[in-house]
Amino acid sequence: MKKAIVIIISSLLVFTVVSTAVTGVIMFDKTSQLVTNEQTVGYGKEFPGKNKIEKSSITSSFDDHHIPFDYIYAKDIDSMDNKTVIIVHGLSGNRHTVNHMAAFFTEHGYNVIAYDQRSHGENTAEYTTYGYYEREDLADLVSFVREKTGKAIGLWGWSYGGITVGLSLDKKVVSENVSFAVMESPVSSMEGIIKYELEKMDTAVPVSYLLFAGNIVNKIKLGFTYGDADLTKQIADTEVPVLIINTKADQIVPYPMGTDVFDAIRGENKEIMTVDDSKHTEIWDDHREEYKEKIENFIERFAHPKRKGLPV
Repeated sequence: MKKAIVIIISSLLVFTVVSTAVTGVIMFDKTSQLVTNEQTVGYGKEFPGKNKIEKSSITSSFDDHHIPFDYIYAKDIDSMDNKTVIIVHGLSGNRHTVNHMAAFFTEHGYNVIAYDQRSHGENTAEYTTYGYYEREDLADLVSFVREKTGKAIGLWGWSYGGITVGLSLDKKVVSENVSFAVMESPVSSMEGIIKYELEKMDTAVPVSYLLFAGNIVNKIKLGFTYGDADLTKQIADTEVPVLIINTKADQIVPYPMGTDVFDAIRGENKEIMTVDDSKHTEIWDDHREEYKEKIENFIERFAHPKRKGLPV
């Protein structure tokens, strides 16, 4: 009898381990390569102005892939020694899908870098990691800009690009050199957005088990857990002024995610703008003048010369 019990228990343990491993691999495959660069290259609107634009790339210091970008000069500017904003697109986008913001910032005298995030556009780096690895590319671009100019550096990103911007603020080169960061409808955490999507699927398997299994494989394969890509934890002590822009009607990135990021920042150098009616990433289209004014006032308030020791 005891031998039979041992066999049954051992069989159950083996079954549990195998099923968890299989489930974890499936979760990993579904969450670590959300899109590929082949799926996201070659679309988006061309830059609307006649500004000087240089196409270039730098090599990632993290895993040696190329980080392709457009360097867009402000009107009547022919030098990289100028205040600069780095713009970060969202999931399934590329550097051309954020040209509306590139135009806005160049009109305000900033040079702009719009680049392809990993596994997007012409960036062939493997895996999409909800900002965890993506922040390394952004940090490299901040270093690149700082080598070219001693003037102010700003960041803007929306949705999936928003969490990249936020997580990058924990990198020393970013926190020491960036004067402001704007995040529109930012994903607040990898685990939170995966859980949100799983719950919408109404799967028969408990979501908690799927997250548990996925976490194990993600840690083994990529070296971090879902919880490590949590913007609300990473951003708490940032001294970089942050502006959050979000909408209560967002059905892609839940509205509370933006407010969670805002509430997590302990400092006073933060502002939030919330609208009631816009769909995901459509706030600019619906509330353009309010959007412009909010960013202009935010930069005026926090980035000139409020931050001690940083260039203006």
